[in-house]
Amino acid sequence: MKQETSKKVGKVLAIVLAVLLLAGAIGLIFALTNGFTEDFKEFYLTFGDDKIMAQESKRDLKNGETYTFGVKYVLDTGITEPKDYSVKIVSNAEKTFSYTVDGQTYAFKDGEDYSSAFSLKKDEGAFTFTIPKEGLTEAISKHHSGKAVEVKNPDSLKDGYFFSVLVTSYNEKASCTVRFKLLTSVTGVEFDQKELLF
Repeated sequence: MKQETSKKVGKVLAIVLAVLLLAGAIGLIFALTNGFTEDFKEFYLTFGDDKIMAQESKRDLKNGETYTFGVKYVLDTGITEPKDYSVKIVSNAEKTFSYTVDGQTYAFKDGEDYSSAFSLKKDEGAFTFTIPKEGLTEAISKHHSGKAVEVKNPDSLKDGYFFSVLVTSYNEKASCTVRFKLLTSVTGVEFDQKELLF
């Protein structure tokens, strides 16, 4: 009788374990396919404690700040040599505008390489870049070798995601795009009135 009971308990435990393993596998596939909406992820990005699994995402980044993103491969065991990746920062002309450099007018175009304007530095498993303190205008100036830039109607451009980080896997079969908006850092607050009323 005890032997039958222990066999039944063993079968129930095996079934429970199999269900848990199946649920874990489905959960992992769900995460690596962005809710079953994309192809299986070969790699993903990390930003602080966040895992960026989507092929395309958006971030708001502050002017003058340096940011680090990690590059992780899903099936990287740590035994093999780390896999390489490529990264660059490109313009994203979601709003068209023009600017002048030394009196010559240019149009802000999609897909131009702005990596040097953001001091992009690639390391093994991570990359860093710095948002210029003056934001969009300084990035364009750095793109034109530090020449003076005048942006037409800059106030209308405060809300755009004008740049994207493009990260591509070692075999160029998978990629992640992080579009980013430049936000001005608040360093101090001034009041027009000398007295504050509460």
